[in-house]
Amino acid sequence: MRNLKYWGLLFWAIIGVPIVFGLLQYVLFMAAMPQNWFPSLSSYRTILWFVLFGLCLLSGLISLLYVSIPRRWLRVTVCGVYLVLMSGVLLLIGFGVVNTSEDCGH
Repeated sequence: MRNLKYWGLLFWAIIGVPIVFGLLQYVLFMAAMPQNWFPSLSSYRTILWFVLFGLCLLSGLISLLYVSIPRRWLRVTVCGVYLVLMSGVLLLIGFGVVNTSEDCGH
């Protein structure tokens, strides 16, 4: 059972976080909130984007903290590398979704 928990936490941190971030961003920014509802919605979209970004990153980081890594320095290193790499991945996903929306003039 412990092995299943370990792999589930790793799966969420590495695969689940980017998928959920991309899906939530697509639903919130493209499908569920058309421009003609509120003309001044872009500032709220920006705030929501940063909230989603932070929450997804934080949930992946917390799941990594629950993975049993024996040494404290190794745990800190893994979490630091995760924050840097996953921030880059989420930024790429975010820019990809935003560039396919109508906000960029397409």
